[in-house]
Amino acid sequence: MENKNLKCYGYLLNCPDDMLGDVTKTMNNKQTTINWNNFNVGDAFYTEKDTYKCVIADHSMKRIVFVTEDVYNNSLNYKYEAKTMSKLVQKIKWEMPFIKNQYMFVYPEADLESNQKMQEPLKKLYQYENQPDMREKVREYIGELDTEIKRCKKEMLKYNKYGAIGELTTNSRLQTLIQVRNDLQVGLEEMI
Repeated sequence: MENKNLKCYGYLLNCPDDMLGDVTKTMNNKQTTINWNNFNVGDAFYTEKDTYKCVIADHSMKRIVFVTEDVYNNSLNYKYEAKTMSKLVQKIKWEMPFIKNQYMFVYPEADLESNQKMQEPLKKLYQYENQPDMREKVREYIGELDTEIKRCKKEMLKYNKYGAIGELTTNSRLQTLIQVRNDLQVGLEEMI
């Protein structure tokens, strides 16, 4: 079911077609109004046929979005999945047809509204938690240095055998590589 937009009581309403029909009927009745500013994320809008849940309530921008209760319960129910993960903050994708490439950062112990309000700090915490482990990067770099040291040693043997001008340069390079490798190894052992 695709959502549609309607300008309604000063708000841009995005909701399923069935709800839109009910809202339009209400707008045509001059004795009733809908106060969108009273709705928050998770609040329900009831019609004769169905119940709709608010997923976005941006009152400063006068924008409000509703989905069916089924979509709300199935697509936005992230708590169980996130609790099984080892990280503190998870990045989840909202699987709603009217929101393209929408990701949300969630802390599994918080409700949807709290997570929506805390997107910027949760994103920073997510990035911090998922940055590469520096010890692992140093180990990888030491491995690359070992490979280059072996190559330089083979080159030195070739120069010793045939005598060449590049022997001094290669020897200097080899000594520098060994020194850098040893300094990294000592630093890594101190970190652990």
